[in-house]
Amino acid sequence: MCGIIGVITENKEGLTAEHYDAFKDAWRKAEDRGTHASGYIASTGKRLEFWKWARPSSDSVAILESVMPYRKGLRFLLAHTRWATSGDPEDNINNHPLVVGPGKDLMGIHNGVIINKEDLLDQMKWREQRGVDTEIIFRLIHRFGMASLKPFQMLRGLFNLAYTARKTPGEFNLVRKGNPLTLKVGKDFLAFGSMDHYWQSLEGNNVPIEDNTVMRVTPNGIASIKKFKPASEWWEQRTRTIAKRDCGSEMDEWERLYRQDHQEAFVDSDGEARMIDPETGSLERVRDLWPQ
Repeated sequence: MCGIIGVITENKEGLTAEHYDAFKDAWRKAEDRGTHASGYIASTGKRLEFWKWARPSSDSVAILESVMPYRKGLRFLLAHTRWATSGDPEDNINNHPLVVGPGKDLMGIHNGVIINKEDLLDQMKWREQRGVDTEIIFRLIHRFGMASLKPFQMLRGLFNLAYTARKTPGEFNLVRKGNPLTLKVGKDFLAFGSMDHYWQSLEGNNVPIEDNTVMRVTPNGIASIKKFKPASEWWEQRTRTIAKRDCGSEMDEWERLYRQDHQEAFVDSDGEARMIDPETGSLERVRDLWPQ
């Protein structure tokens, strides 16, 4: 479980002080999605700056105010709060934003879990560079390009993303696949967050973001919306029957974290741990992410 937030403006002079303060407030609130690490990406319109560390966002706001104080010309701000499910947060290379490419030309943030990282590394003939599963997402985007939908058609799991490139520092892409993500639109800004209450201090309308969607967001608003067909879901492709009695307390902890993240009910059937889909009520999903 992690949190992502961001705000972009169409003001010619960039984000206002009100936008900046609302961003800090939203980042603090996003700590409810994770406290293991935090980081941000800032765009001045001409360049991108980023910063991260293994501390919660409540500590990071003071760093933001110190190294990126409010000033005119900020085009957007993106931020992350991390609950580590893979990759030690004490090794800062695993924290977000992740930066890839020889010229640090792509950077982004992710909320979710990718379960076929190792398979894709083998397929692409790449060596693992980080312990975090997010690595494979941004390496695929860097390989196939910002405009390509292919990376999202290859990934299995859950991924909400916000990412940007050095060659386009005034815009970013926003992706929703599986996890909650909300959009708020005001007269001179667009903001998003893992939870809709993060941006309560700004007046605007909440707009739903469809699942399996990629948005290109510029200072003028949403420039394009593309739908992608995701890979066959993990419970269809890589179902592992895991008996709860064989996993003990470790499985109980995974169940607690997953229940907290997805707010889905769990039942046991014939010794297998299954999830109830809150939308369909079906039991067809079998947990694939518990440790073995």
